[in-house]
Amino acid sequence: MKMKRNIIIVLALFTVSVFAQENNKPIYPPEIAAVLKKELPAGWRCSSDHNCIVISRDEQVTLVSLVSLPPAEWKELIDRFGIKTDYIILLVFRPRLSDEQIEELKKLRDQSVERIRPSDDLKHGTTGLESRKYLLPNYQNSRFSIYLSRTDDQISKIFPESVEKERDVVLSVLSKIIEKREDPNKGKERIR
Repeated sequence: MKMKRNIIIVLALFTVSVFAQENNKPIYPPEIAAVLKKELPAGWRCSSDHNCIVISRDEQVTLVSLVSLPPAEWKELIDRFGIKTDYIILLVFRPRLSDEQIEELKKLRDQSVERIRPSDDLKHGTTGLESRKYLLPNYQNSRFSIYLSRTDDQISKIFPESVEKERDVVLSVLSKIIEKREDPNKGKERIR
């Protein structure tokens, strides 16, 4: 009986190792971070622990919110409304959600947003806050659902403008290493 159990364990381990070799993509945050470090643009760095990866830019950036700006040249807007800050991309790793769990979260999020849609809250951006109650992963791999957040958002502009291209390179590298899920907000109204 004990021999049979040991054979089953050995076969299971062999199967897992063969599958891991076939996949060849890193799974755990430190493995992903090691690959990322090699491909980051100059002036960017990466660190990780067992449940997150922090990607940061060495030099600070200036963010300008695009909401309610008066008409003016960008230089003037940067001087008046710009906020100097560190640029950070954060990846948080959580146990992988099943497709059913993700669909349930989508339903809950959509229902929550629909409940407030008839009200005036839509004008004030509450819809975005409401949808954040039910976060959906941006990426996933065989073990984790991975949530991405970053310093800029869809209502901010980054300066110097070259940072946007650098950020896009980082996100592109991420998409090669881990599977990007369909944009959870695709098809949703955006508050601008």
